[in-house]
Amino acid sequence: MGTKITSEKRPFFSGTTFIVVASIILFVVGLLVWRGIVSSNMFGLVAGVLFVVSVFEDAWAKSATGDSSSAKLLFALGILILLADIFIYLMFSGK
Repeated sequence: MGTKITSEKRPFFSGTTFIVVASIILFVVGLLVWRGIVSSNMFGLVAGVLFVVSVFEDAWAKSATGDSSSAKLLFALGILILLADIFIYLMFSGK
């Protein structure tokens, strides 16, 4: 019996690290909105982008396990959400 050596893809960062970093980013952007430095639409854009990063991380994890159809679906969903988030930001910010 031989042992099978496989290379396993690891996530870029752990779930806990992502939650902490995302919380800090949202807190800083929230403070900037509260102080009137950036518009409130920016908070929604940042939150949407962080959600898309989470979806892309899930897609990357699915491709690491060999589930390419789910990975492609999650990647397409992430792109769609990102485009919708940018469109809504531009629409509400008047640019």
